[in-house]
Amino acid sequence: MRSGGKRFRMVSSRTWPRPEVEESVKKCFTAGLKPVMITGDHKRTAFAVAKKLGIATDLTQVITGEELDKLTDRELKKQCKKFTVYARVSPEHKVRI
Repeated sequence: MRSGGKRFRMVSSRTWPRPEVEESVKKCFTAGLKPVMITGDHKRTAFAVAKKLGIATDLTQVITGEELDKLTDRELKKQCKKFTVYARVSPEHKVRI
């Protein structure tokens, strides 16, 4: 694209859940369950998807694999209820969660 003689590039990437995921999340809430999202996506991307699904309302509900690594198992156990999204996690993190 050109604008005023300068070139710039726009890049957009969106990761949206399949339509049936939204319905499944609603059913979880209706049943009194708290859905949690575990993904390899970037923290902000994961938050955007979780917000759309109603899983998270604030970025403080998202923790990354790198942040997980800094917590002891005891700290994670104490704090896990405040997290609804686990972003940029590895298979090892999934086992730990």
